[in-house]
Amino acid sequence: MPLVLSVLDQGLVSGAHFGLNVVLARWTSPAEYGVFAVTFGIFLLLSGLHVALILEPMNVFGAARPPAELGRYVGSLVLAHIALTVPLALVLAAAALGVRGRSGALAGSIAALAAALPLLLLQWLLRQACYVQTRPDLALRGSLVYVSTLAGVFALEVLGPVAVSPLQAAFPAV
Repeated sequence: MPLVLSVLDQGLVSGAHFGLNVVLARWTSPAEYGVFAVTFGIFLLLSGLHVALILEPMNVFGAARPPAELGRYVGSLVLAHIALTVPLALVLAAAALGVRGRSGALAGSIAALAAALPLLLLQWLLRQACYVQTRPDLALRGSLVYVSTLAGVFALEVLGPVAVSPLQAAFPAV
């Protein structure tokens, strides 16, 4: 059963990201989609740093810890996550201000990423912590919340006037 839940979890997240890219490719101009691609590239670069410094060590060291210590260990990783992602978000916010005069769309997209980065990577951290605890059922529940949030943000965009563009809406839910 854990294997089935793990596959469902991965399929849900991957399917949501695929759907996000299809929707953005259809809703936006090539230039706007290019802005998304650049911003998403920045996200992947920063998430790679997060994975290398926090998630991968958690997979190795967390699995070796006694179950009674795992909660405290994950708590310390959440603090490390905050110490890493908040400064990165501030750098992104400064970058958004820096490019504001040259590209408003890129500035808005980077600003949205700055706001979303700590939360997105926290979701990755907590999802991975569920796997370290061999609890793919909890990871699947978290992914359902994530995908529901993604769907909700885009539903708001479709159903009514929302003060964000599809590019900005993409990053709180990527």
